[in-house]
Amino acid sequence: MKNNPSSADILLEQAEQAKKRAAATVSAHRNLALSFLADAISGGAHKLVEANETDLAVARAAKQDEHILDSIKLDYIAIGTLAGRLRTLAAAPDPTDAKEEWQCENGMTVQRLCVPLGVIVALGLPNPRRTIETVAQIIKTGNALIFVRNPLTARTDAVFAQLFCDALACCALDGSTVQWADGGPEVTRALTGPHTCADAVLLGARSQKAHLSPGRRIPVICPGYGATHLYIDEGADTSAAALGIVESFYASCAPLSTVLVNWMVSDELLPVLEGKAMAAGIELCADARVRSTLHGIEEASEQDKTDARGRLLLLTVNSLSDALAHIRKYGAGLCEGIYTPSEENARLFCSLADAGTLTHNAPFSRANGFDAGLGADVSIGTDKLRGRGPLGLSILTTDKYVLKG
Repeated sequence: MKNNPSSADILLEQAEQAKKRAAATVSAHRNLALSFLADAISGGAHKLVEANETDLAVARAAKQDEHILDSIKLDYIAIGTLAGRLRTLAAAPDPTDAKEEWQCENGMTVQRLCVPLGVIVALGLPNPRRTIETVAQIIKTGNALIFVRNPLTARTDAVFAQLFCDALACCALDGSTVQWADGGPEVTRALTGPHTCADAVLLGARSQKAHLSPGRRIPVICPGYGATHLYIDEGADTSAAALGIVESFYASCAPLSTVLVNWMVSDELLPVLEGKAMAAGIELCADARVRSTLHGIEEASEQDKTDARGRLLLLTVNSLSDALAHIRKYGAGLCEGIYTPSEENARLFCSLADAGTLTHNAPFSRANGFDAGLGADVSIGTDKLRGRGPLGLSILTTDKYVLKG
C-alpha cells in the first residue's frame, strides 16, 4: 500500500479481506440473505420510490434523454418484480456447490471444484433494477463486490445500500462484502489498474470499457452489442412472428435491429407488422421491395444494417441461405432468431448462424439468464473463450482442480 492510500486503495484492501470471509460462507446463509433482501426492498418500497422520484427530477432538470429517464425509473410494480426475482434467485442452485470427481488410469483422483471469482468491480448503469440484481448475484455466488455507482441514481442506490446492509446483518453476513464507490472514471481506472487485487470487472455496457485502466490485467465480463436479426421463414405464423418482432425490438439484453422476411410471406406479414409497430412506437426503415408494399417508410441506409438501436430495419430475402449470408456479413454474434414451422430449416439455421444465443419461434426478450434457467441474468456475452450467450451465475465463478495421489 502507498504511504497515503487513495480511496481506491482502501476499497481494494477491504474487499480483499471481505472476499475471504465471503468465500467461507455457506449457500444456506447466502440464500437466506437474499430472502431477507427481498423482504427489505418490499418493506422499504416507499423509501426507494421517494428517493427515485428525486433522482428522476434531477435527471429531468438536467435534460437527460427519455430512454435514460425510463432506465432510472423504479416504481412499486418494478420493486415487486425485483423482490420476486430475488426469491427465485435464492431458490436457484448455487454453482459453487458443484463438484466433479474422477479416477485416472495413473491412479490419481481429480476433483473439479467451482469457486467464486473473488473481488469483482462492477460499473453501474443509471438503472437501479440492474444494480439490485447485480448485488444479489454477487452475494449468491460468494464473491466480494466494489460497485461503482452511477451518479444519476445516487439517492436510490443510497436507500438500497442501507436496506442491503440491514438484510445482511439479519443473517450475520459481513456488510463489507459489497462496497459502494463514487468518483466516476478516475476511481474506476484506479480500481482496475495493473496492480489491483480485484479478480474481474463486470460492465453494465460495452461503452464502459473506455473507463477501465489501459494497463489492466484482469478479465472483463462484458455484455455484447451489435446488429441482431430475426428471419421470418416461408410458412411461418405471421401473427406470432409480428408479435415476436415487436417484443424483440424492446428486449433489454439483445434488442432486435433487423427483420429478414422471406418474400413468400412478405405480403401477409408486412401489413400486420406495420400496424403493430406503429402502435408500439417503433420507427421503421426498409429496402425497396418492402417499401413497394408499405408506402411512406423511409429508405434504409447501409448504416442501418449495423445499428443495434434506433429504428427497425425490414429487408426481404429469397431464401434461408440468403438470410444466413446477411447474418454472416452483419451479425455481431449476439443473438439471432428464426420463425419457421420447418424443423429442418430451424436445425440448419441454428447450426449455421454464428451467435452465442439463437431463438426458434421465440422473441429475444426470452434470451436472458432467468428464462434460460441459468439462475440469473448477468448479460448476454459474445466472447468465444468465456462468457458467450446468456450469462448466468456461473460466469461469476471459476474452476479449481484438486489432484490426489
